[in-house]
Amino acid sequence: MGTILIYEMKAEREQRISELAEAIGHNVRKISISMYEETLGHAADIHGFPSCAARTKKEPLGEEMLIFSGMDGNELDIFLANLRENGLTVGLKAVLTPYNIRWTSRQLHDELAKERANLQKRKSD
Repeated sequence: MGTILIYEMKAEREQRISELAEAIGHNVRKISISMYEETLGHAADIHGFPSCAARTKKEPLGEEMLIFSGMDGNELDIFLANLRENGLTVGLKAVLTPYNIRWTSRQLHDELAKERANLQKRKSD
């Protein structure tokens, strides 16, 4: 069973995404601003990633984001197809990996936003 981390989503959209996730056997965790400076491993409740209580920056990201943990490629494809079929687009999405598991939510958000800006720049060139 996988976990989908949800960031800065309005209640109605969060509920719809939760229903889609639960229909295919996945959990959803709403991540509050107070968790943005924790590691993604801790946010996803993965054993071995304790809280980093010293981190105190509490600013919103400013947009929605989804992070997928513990889902294989097929499960992720099904979930993303279900999102599209239900008209639910989320601009920033990522998979939790051994590379980013020690990052904070804010670090991942900033990296995804930078990648999106680079892609948009390339499209306009």
